Amino acid sequence: MGLTLLAIDSAGGAGSAAVWRDGAVLAARRLVTDRGHAAHLAPLVRSVLADAGTAAAELDAVVATVGPGSFTGLRVGLALAQGIAIAAAIPAWGISSFDVHARAAGGARPLLLAIDSRREEVFVRILTKEGAGEPFVATPSGIAARLSGWGAAAPIAVAGDAARLVAAALSASGVPAIVVHDGPADAAVLAAAAAAMLAAGQPLLPPRPVYLRPPDVSLPPAAA
Repeated sequence: MGLTLLAIDSAGGAGSAAVWRDGAVLAARRLVTDRGHAAHLAPLVRSVLADAGTAAAELDAVVATVGPGSFTGLRVGLALAQGIAIAAAIPAWGISSFDVHARAAGGARPLLLAIDSRREEVFVRILTKEGAGEPFVATPSGIAARLSGWGAAAPIAVAGDAARLVAAALSASGVPAIVVHDGPADAAVLAAAAAAMLAAGQPLLPPRPVYLRPPDVSLPPAAA
């Protein structure tokens, strides 16, 4: 029997889970609400395991998105992934939300990955044939200003759940852009991306959240 993965995504407004084995998705489900990860994600995972006819003890690993994305969603998803992994005595791995969206976009290059921060800004990473640039956070207009001197002959491909918003800002500023994938990260795509990286000998990330900005809520100062 080949590699069996449980994939969990909770980086965006929604959430999803999938079971992957031998190069195929056995089962996948998505939350129908964009709130309440803490209440709904664990039942979703139980359902997808049941759909796949797979027990946690039969898994080889659990992989979850580490961000960037929703502060609360990431914490819930990664805690669930680590809890399942500990109980089943298997590894828990992480994968960047950017890598999941890049997988969904196919091999388009140059590729701008645009993830909604839910605070009027976008998490961005640009991939070219030469490699990946450093991620940054900006408004759609700020992204357009940053790329105002873009000299590529072909339009820049844009993918992610903020793809249409960013592509519109780029086009309005004279930077040709085309949306190649528009939507949230998906656990089935996450599983495929993780399996491909493992097959290529590429290391996955530790299951810890990656934030490109501080959370909306901060702790109160300690009492004097």
